[in-house]
Amino acid sequence: MLTPKAWILLPLAAVLTAVLAIIIAGGPGLDGAARSTAVVFWFLPMIFWLGYQSLTHLRQLTLSKIGKVCLVLAWLIPAIPLSLMSIYGILLLSETGFGVLL
Repeated sequence: MLTPKAWILLPLAAVLTAVLAIIIAGGPGLDGAARSTAVVFWFLPMIFWLGYQSLTHLRQLTLSKIGKVCLVLAWLIPAIPLSLMSIYGILLLSETGFGVLL
């Protein structure tokens, strides 16, 4: 069982892992948009699930409201561009077809 502090830090770890995977992924045959989309499709549900768990465990900590807001913003702000990238990737793949990922 994870402690409340661990649940709160897990979304940040997932966001950082997604960003790191986008940076170092260099598969042949994938352009930048397709590679980023594939990575975001993999990590975005994990980020949102861990974010939900983080918010449910946040009230158990004895931090000030400003501290709690800072902890949430630490993973929420990087997750917003990842969400937009995922939406853009869905639109791109609907135009070009999903064969680009094969």
